[in-house]
Amino acid sequence: MDREYFLKSFTYNHQANKALMEQLLQMPDIPQRAARITSHMLQAERIWTDRILSRTEKTPGPWDELSSESWLAMAEHNLEDIRRIAETESRLSMEADYTNTKGQTFRNFVRDILQHLLLHGAYHRGQLALLLRQNGENPPATDYIFYLRE
Repeated sequence: MDREYFLKSFTYNHQANKALMEQLLQMPDIPQRAARITSHMLQAERIWTDRILSRTEKTPGPWDELSSESWLAMAEHNLEDIRRIAETESRLSMEADYTNTKGQTFRNFVRDILQHLLLHGAYHRGQLALLLRQNGENPPATDYIFYLRE
């Protein structure tokens, strides 16, 4: 996994998340569970990028809810941070020391953390698609292959 892989993968990840967020934002009443999952996806990206970039300010909790009005701006901010992280091969090969939300300390390679974020996003996009269907909506196609075809 090289920097080009991550740049391309996170561009896709961002567009897929954005498509779902935009559809949710058009609904008259966003389902509470969908709002919670969307906030969680964004907060998780923020938490991990803060860890990788060694930011010391207070980190949000992984389930802290965001206002739906802030979703798109936070998604853009997260993508900018991820692009900064992936701009060099050397950073991807670095290990990041961090403390999780339970106070436990760990060390992982940056490339593994980024891969985790991609898988985490795919998992929660599946949940959001199901919630949209349960609310009578037709979710956007967010599969990677559809992104590649565009």
